[in-house]
Amino acid sequence: MTFYTILVIAYTVAGEPAATRLIYTSEAACSAAIVPMSQTADPAWRDVSYHCQQTGVLSATPRPKARGE
Repeated sequence: MTFYTILVIAYTVAGEPAATRLIYTSEAACSAAIVPMSQTADPAWRDVSYHCQQTGVLSATPRPKARGE
């Protein structure tokens, strides 16, 4: 089964914690997005963390398989 996964980008702005969340349809898609996201971040941002958080919500329904006759 495939679940929606949220990419959480946590950072600090003017001393205050902040976070941005992006939704992906799978954990693999979320993991693949971490490197490009980190490369586009401003180099002045020092305390930035990226992690994927799986939800319990299905992003794709399992297809039934035909039974053999």
